[in-house]
Amino acid sequence: MEQEFLSEATIYELALSSKQHQEDKRDGINSYYSALFAAIIAVIPFVQQATENVDNSYEGYVLRLSLSGISIIGLFLTFVWIQNLKRTLILLQSLDKIIFDLEEKNQKFFMKRISDELTKQNAPKRITKYQITIPYIFMAIFSSTIFYSLMWLFAQIA
Repeated sequence: MEQEFLSEATIYELALSSKQHQEDKRDGINSYYSALFAAIIAVIPFVQQATENVDNSYEGYVLRLSLSGISIIGLFLTFVWIQNLKRTLILLQSLDKIIFDLEEKNQKFFMKRISDELTKQNAPKRITKYQITIPYIFMAIFSSTIFYSLMWLFAQIA
């Protein structure tokens, strides 16, 4: 049985196509999680309404518990978002390596020249690296909310 091999040109085309697919996927991931966090933020005003039906002595507890629950969900989603972005970044870096290696081997530089020009012009690094800071900001907000709620709870107990 004869084995079929992919030509370097086919591998190069696959790498470029995969790179575009990963960048589109990254944009989709960001849109998806942005919508989820918008939904979480939209729920927060309803927490205040939920506390209106509670005895005044328990209102603070219900409010903090609700905000902590929302924040725990937000922390989980943020962690998953970060992992998705990191995976995408690693895939993009791997594809760049394949592309640059093939260009070097064949002495035909396209993506390497673009990369060099971006570096020469001091263009920002890959956007995925910067986009990862956004979930970390959400993580800080959710963590702060949980911390604040715990501190409030301990103050009430003491």
